[in-house]
Amino acid sequence: MKTGSEGARAVTSALLIAAGMALAAPAWADDPLWVQQFGTLRDDQAEAVATDRFGHVYVAGATEGDLSGANQGEIDAFVAKFDAEGRPEWQRQRGAEGTDIARAIATDASGNVYAAGSSSLNGGKSAWLVKYGADGDEVWAQQMSTWHSVVEARGVAVDRNGDIYVAGETQGALGGTKKGGILDAWVIKFDAAGHRLWSHQPGTSGDDAAAGIATDADGNVYVVGSTSGALGGPNKGDYDAWVVKFDADGHWLWKRQPGTTGRDFASSVAVDASGNVYVFGGTEGALGGAKRGGQSDFDTWLAKFDAGGRWQWKRQFGTPNFDTPSGVAVDADGTVAIVGYSHQRNGNDQAWLARFSTDGLRLSKSVPAIGEIDWATGMAVDAGGSAYVAGLTWSISNPGGQDAFVTRYAPATQ
Repeated sequence: MKTGSEGARAVTSALLIAAGMALAAPAWADDPLWVQQFGTLRDDQAEAVATDRFGHVYVAGATEGDLSGANQGEIDAFVAKFDAEGRPEWQRQRGAEGTDIARAIATDASGNVYAAGSSSLNGGKSAWLVKYGADGDEVWAQQMSTWHSVVEARGVAVDRNGDIYVAGETQGALGGTKKGGILDAWVIKFDAAGHRLWSHQPGTSGDDAAAGIATDADGNVYVVGSTSGALGGPNKGDYDAWVVKFDADGHWLWKRQPGTTGRDFASSVAVDASGNVYVFGGTEGALGGAKRGGQSDFDTWLAKFDAGGRWQWKRQFGTPNFDTPSGVAVDADGTVAIVGYSHQRNGNDQAWLARFSTDGLRLSKSVPAIGEIDWATGMAVDAGGSAYVAGLTWSISNPGGQDAFVTRYAPATQ
């Protein structure tokens, strides 16, 4: 960890270098509009990004420093708001004794912001959900915890009625009866005032975790994650990925369990205007094509399901090294965007962004080049098709350690 006097700093640049992942040549390339790099004299990282219908951009993450106030513990959570041109509007830092991390963020039609994350102290962990107004004032906060246990929040989504859904994993009985294993997944629905409406705890006799969540125009809810049991079908190996669809009242509609003989997981999910579901994850096997990495390295995969849960297509891609999937989003035209990062043997990890047509044709690829090490950890798209990538960057020239960043890409064009 870095030490030194604290102070917030922000550096705006417009850096992007198109580079060659092990991907087919794109038909067209992405154009960068801006990059906003921000942090303190200690370590900072962005975990998630969201947009609202007014063109604002929101980033959630964690800081060891004093980003917008005095740090309350070891690590504090933060939420930052930017305008459409990348100019900062406000930052909020929240925490207590111990470690607090904001891992997910979403907005509603009125411009309210919802951040979900976890707090840990003395071996225990609790999840939380915070609502901020468009001006950054805290409206309410809810905590999810069990007795002497670990509860993590990994994803948050908002439906068109303003109801909020949070998903994660727990070692206890948070949203139902504990099913067995060390971890169960959980999903909780809140109304706009923060009242809990329903909760579910999907689980098996193995370990189960939820990593991503999304909603569609009809109020249905989609949750993805990993399981070592049989959550949506027979287990095919070590860990399998899973995707579950609920209706707005929390009733199960369908569930699927993609997997290979190796370890597989789903990290994020997005839904288009027609109700098609896009699931993004990682695999040690050949889940959507030929294996590209080494035997113990992960490739990334992208799959499309229709509204009824039927496979439409799946793709697998990566580098000869370890590849990490981070986020998926789909714009109004049905273009699918994914982000992640690839671990390089020389230690200089690379973030990347790729876009696909609704038929699974890869359209573009880009690699943000900000520092020696760049991780893309979250993404979003706005109503006009611009893509936003958030993550962390490290460079020898950084005044502190690692910084957070968010970058905007223009809509892809032929």
